[in-house]
Amino acid sequence: MDILQNNKPGEQLQKRIDLDYWSQLILWAYILTMPFVSAFAFTGTISLPLIFAVALFFLMILKLLQTGKLPVGFLGMDIIIICLFLFLVIFSFLINGWGNSKSLNHAVAYVTTLLIFYAGIKFTLFSISDKKFVVKKVLQFITYTTLISAAFAAFEFASSNFFGLNINNYIPRPSESEAWYDATVLALYYRARGFAPESGHFTFMMELFSPLVIYYFYFSGLCKWSRLLKGLSVFIIILSFIFALSTASFVIIPVAFLFASLIYARKIFLYVKRYFLKFMLTTTIISAIILLLNYFFSFYTLIFLSITEKIDSDSFYDRQAKIKIIDHKGAE
Repeated sequence: MDILQNNKPGEQLQKRIDLDYWSQLILWAYILTMPFVSAFAFTGTISLPLIFAVALFFLMILKLLQTGKLPVGFLGMDIIIICLFLFLVIFSFLINGWGNSKSLNHAVAYVTTLLIFYAGIKFTLFSISDKKFVVKKVLQFITYTTLISAAFAAFEFASSNFFGLNINNYIPRPSESEAWYDATVLALYYRARGFAPESGHFTFMMELFSPLVIYYFYFSGLCKWSRLLKGLSVFIIILSFIFALSTASFVIIPVAFLFASLIYARKIFLYVKRYFLKFMLTTTIISAIILLLNYFFSFYTLIFLSITEKIDSDSFYDRQAKIKIIDHKGAE
């Protein structure tokens, strides 16, 4: 009787045709493939994250047609602001850009980006009733994809500079310019760029994801990894920033740490006071590792020269020219 009452095959079939089941699977796949905007992309536009995001958007439409209601908490000030922004974009196109192909392209890009990459993703997240489960899973998968990207960047840097093997040559890219991107810095080292089009894009992604990884490891109370594994993971992430040698990261990250230290100065002081020996030991080990790496790779010199080169680069003058154009138009 128990066997007859436990209709497990029927439950599994019902689960597999449930929209929420597929939405969650695609959501986790989307998070895991977020770095692959260049590597393994089909074209300059169509990539794995886009495919999964579009799938989530259509599942959102089906869910709305099926239930006729929005998830609890979905409508908020953020959605109102986005709708107002979309209204301005569309209104601007109708008034100023009618018949202008570039204006139409921008209007469509803004609208579809916010609908697919914000509304669709948020709808999926808020459709899951267990919010603690959502937070844990999202942090877990962001951690996985960040560590995969960081480990690949470290391996990419080592293989290119020490063994003369650029593994990016064996990874499909959507265009020849991205496939043969020159990632050398100061004609000395090959910079890591991960799965992104270039090193700067890679570090921008890491700057967004790494704080969430740190939060998951040490502040969320949800991570059960060992201290050694956490420390090793953070070390690999730090190495990925160093190996990418992106100028912006060496400015943004110290500034971010400075602001965070000022905001949490009291907590930091109490922590150091309570765990003074632990703090000194950790600081000594980290300092020794940094000095050792700098002895072999001269990272201090590379960082300084990289920042100097960026200030005197074509991209810098291009940004200055755009600012002058804006100022000129404003004066008119």
